[in-house]
Amino acid sequence: MAEQRRLVRSGASQTLHSRHLTGHAIDVVPLDPKTGKGRFSRALALEVAAAFYAAGQDCDVPITWGGMWSQFEDTPHFEIPIRGH
Repeated sequence: MAEQRRLVRSGASQTLHSRHLTGHAIDVVPLDPKTGKGRFSRALALEVAAAFYAAGQDCDVPITWGGMWSQFEDTPHFEIPIRGH
């Protein structure tokens, strides 16, 4: 929770109720195919999101991607629903 508070203060997160805290979310930064280093790029993030959605369909697990949020675009963010919610 201390880390989440720090992220909110810095503007890197907008909530203290992050799905990361329950283990239902991860952040993924794609590797640039030319450099092999992590790079924040919407084009690369779209490729990763497509792979996550395909895997979710194959496993019958719904995936939510932060790159589709209208108020706060968070392209590294992927989450799954909490069972029973």
